[in-house]
Amino acid sequence: MNKKLWIVIGITLILGIVLFGVSKNKTPVATGPIKIGSVLPITGDFAFFGGEILRGAQIAIEEAQKSNPDIKFINEDDHSDAKSSVNAANKLTSIDKVDGVITATLQEVKPMASIFSNGSIPLLATWDSNDYIKTAGKNIFTIGFSTEYAGQIMADHAYNTLKLRNVAVMSALDEWSTIIANAFTKRFTSLGGHVVFNEQVQPSQKEFRTQITKIKTLNADGLYAPLLPTTIGPLLKEIKQLGWKTTFMTGDSFSIDEIATADGGAEGIYFSNLYADNTKSLDAKYLAKYGEAPGASVFVSFGYDGVNTVLAAIKIAKDKNISVSDAMRQVNISGTDNQINMKGGQYSEKFERLYQVKGTDFVEVK
Repeated sequence: MNKKLWIVIGITLILGIVLFGVSKNKTPVATGPIKIGSVLPITGDFAFFGGEILRGAQIAIEEAQKSNPDIKFINEDDHSDAKSSVNAANKLTSIDKVDGVITATLQEVKPMASIFSNGSIPLLATWDSNDYIKTAGKNIFTIGFSTEYAGQIMADHAYNTLKLRNVAVMSALDEWSTIIANAFTKRFTSLGGHVVFNEQVQPSQKEFRTQITKIKTLNADGLYAPLLPTTIGPLLKEIKQLGWKTTFMTGDSFSIDEIATADGGAEGIYFSNLYADNTKSLDAKYLAKYGEAPGASVFVSFGYDGVNTVLAAIKIAKDKNISVSDAMRQVNISGTDNQINMKGGQYSEKFERLYQVKGTDFVEVK
């Protein structure tokens, strides 16, 4: 064999190795049906919220199927339980081999993070955004509301507008509650305020007389208590019964249901909350599909926007022959209420607003 032929063969082999390596690193999206999965709390303590997210996702899937009937949607119920979340993630990634997965909160993301970080399938949180989720792994993304910001904006309001200087902080032994309470504490003290009491209680606790009595002796002029659903109302009721006049602040776990259980103790309290202003079109689609108005439009928008974000990433992946995770970083689409723009990164977060209870209404604090 002559020298020139050896050179040609050598070059061909080198090119083959280089091209194979590039293709392997790209892990392009698979051909065939598009599969999108979801891991949501359809039963358990957060069933209502998970159900609304699921319904929003189903609306988006049916819209997409009009132009591409090959789109498949597989939902897994995590029962508001970490072990079930892990089992669901393993099924979707290993058996169903989905192209992308949507979920809701930190409680789902944390137990599943290692499963998605070790593979090439993106996991998208639609409700929560926080420092943990944003650094949980190369395939973990979020379009949710910033937990830290919710605590910070309340601290700003407490110090600058309400002129509070000595506050008590009560949080639950829960990751969301801990994150938001710590963010409030850090911002409030940085402004010059003092946290005179800081204690964590059980997530399901509904008896707070011991804590209230202790806080009263410390002359706190405000209480920040981002507790879990169904526990804030009983706390407010006991504060009223014990005759403690204070400024009460909490997080987005507060809902209109708490007003009834507070037995008149919720009037005038402040809370940070999620929002969705431009849901008229989505609400109409919901009504047409399910025969009733949404129970909570903002949660419907989480599922709707989450599916559309993953679909946008899959389209980019196919067009550019790259992985869906790489494509997710390039997503820039209009969401229900905000522009979803990853800007080359892993999050496009939203920011809560402040509200005050007046009667049975929630009035935004400007």
